[in-house]
Amino acid sequence: MRGSRPTLQVLLVAVVGVGAGLVGGWLWESRWTPATGVALNETFVLDGQGAPVDFSGTASYVAWALAVGVVAGVLAGLVTRDRELLTLVVLLVSTALGGVAMAWLGHALGPPDPAPLAATLDDFTPMTSDLRVHGVAPLLALPAGGLLGLAAAYVGEVAIRRVRQPAAEPPATLNWH
Repeated sequence: MRGSRPTLQVLLVAVVGVGAGLVGGWLWESRWTPATGVALNETFVLDGQGAPVDFSGTASYVAWALAVGVVAGVLAGLVTRDRELLTLVVLLVSTALGGVAMAWLGHALGPPDPAPLAATLDDFTPMTSDLRVHGVAPLLALPAGGLLGLAAAYVGEVAIRRVRQPAAEPPATLNWH
């Protein structure tokens, strides 16, 4: 590998990692159903149906992040044929950024935060919640998926090479006489 090709590959892996987060954010928001609740004492309160749905926002984030992370990892493994350690580091950093981008885009595309609006509404006015990730741990799903996909690409490449290689001749036996 000479010239700017390693730089191009690193840049491509970085774009794939962050791009996976943006695609994931769009998928996450487009497949999500908002949790329902009401305005009560100038705050937003989830109704009986809203709490499980509110958690499902984070759960679906993790599922979509793992899926797009695996795809990003496989793509990263396919576009790079060497510099595996550099590819791994760039993929992990870019998918970590992609995970944050996914959470940001899903939140931006979804309904607004109901708390400020609840302060202006009458009690028991129906409302929907915003799309958000609860906690920091779910943000690790996209890098974890990327790592799984990259590992699958590397293992698959080794398996394909072994299948395509001609069988090696058995080692010669030593004659001790």
